Amino acid sequence: MKKILFILLSIAFVGSAVAQEAHDYKKDLKKAKKFLSKYIFDPTENLDKLSKAASLIDGVVQSEDYKLSTKAWTLRGKIYNELAARDEVQLQLNPKNEIKDPKVALKAFNSFIKTYENAVKKYQKKDALKGLRETARYLNSIGYALYGRKDFKSAYENFNAVLKIDDLLKENDKKPVFSKDEDYLNEVYIAGIAATSANMQDAAKTHFEYLLSKGYDKPVVYEGLFKYYLEKDPAKAEEYLNKGRAKYPEETSLLFAEINYYLKKGEMDKLIDKLKLAREKEPNNVSIVVTEANIYDNIYQKALDSNDVAKADEYFAKAKKTYEEALEMDPKNFIATYSMGALYYNKAASVLKEVNQLADDFSKDGMKKYEAKKKEMDGYFDQALPYFEKARTLNPKDRNTLIALKEIYARKNMMDKSKECKELLDTLQ
Repeated sequence: MKKILFILLSIAFVGSAVAQEAHDYKKDLKKAKKFLSKYIFDPTENLDKLSKAASLIDGVVQSEDYKLSTKAWTLRGKIYNELAARDEVQLQLNPKNEIKDPKVALKAFNSFIKTYENAVKKYQKKDALKGLRETARYLNSIGYALYGRKDFKSAYENFNAVLKIDDLLKENDKKPVFSKDEDYLNEVYIAGIAATSANMQDAAKTHFEYLLSKGYDKPVVYEGLFKYYLEKDPAKAEEYLNKGRAKYPEETSLLFAEINYYLKKGEMDKLIDKLKLAREKEPNNVSIVVTEANIYDNIYQKALDSNDVAKADEYFAKAKKTYEEALEMDPKNFIATYSMGALYYNKAASVLKEVNQLADDFSKDGMKKYEAKKKEMDGYFDQALPYFEKARTLNPKDRNTLIALKEIYARKNMMDKSKECKELLDTLQ
């Protein structure tokens, strides 16, 4: 019994000893440094050593013993600089080559920043700044590659890191990344555009307002600030839009931003001249023509509601003509096709009110007027029908098209077709 107890105690003792054995991060640090040296000496023969070095050093800097070690963080920065340099070479050989890790240069950047923050001696800060200067190059080239691949968030992070490096070098009276102020501002500009594209509006706003404070402005700067403030401060948004339009009257992007802005506000009258200008700039853009037609259609309906017959007739004709122009440009344009049908349908609906008013007049003259108005109404429904039928072929599941067809078919006593549209509507519900 005593022998068994002794064996159990021995097992417990051995297990405890194994559990308490610490990982040797110092050894990993030395191995990572050795692997890096081998790679630098002969990159072709030691390609795998660089990845092994990165894996080891990542573990080292996360350990309690080395998380504040400038030596470890500097080594990590150097390793990731080499990895970033390797990616840069591959991109130079072929811009479509794979970027294995979009954050590779950012890892080098963050490593040298850690060295800088934890430095207690001058040479440690000097090493950090030297490493960062090299990193800036990789951040920029990889950032542009990422931007071209529409990874805008990663691209922004790279560009923004370059700006931080330049600022840090200037603070320490070192030669900056950008020898000219204009080059620095260009980097701020591309960072702002990347942020906008990544929907990082706060970051974009910071960059764009900085550019304006330095007298560096381009149409995108005004457009970006307009979009940023549109919901937060509409008055300020409009101020930026007006400044941009005044300074760059020929810039299409600002013109379209202005058009969309007034569309959203419902200020239709202000839009007509702007849309005509847009058509001059982009004569083959059918969307502009359709939008212009929609404006005329909207004004027509408002005039109809206020019983301004002359204005209603004028803008009905303008809407009809402009929708026809759109369909000449693109016969398969669904919006133009549907809208043309809706224009005639709404016209018929307005005549229907007059028909209903005459329905109670059973005099000979009253009946004559009733028949004439009913014929006019049916004529408009007949003109609407082929447009709705074509719209259905272009978009078979559009509810508004099916609703209009159901009503017109019922009026024309085409009950099978009306029922078919109703059944389709039920399935869509």
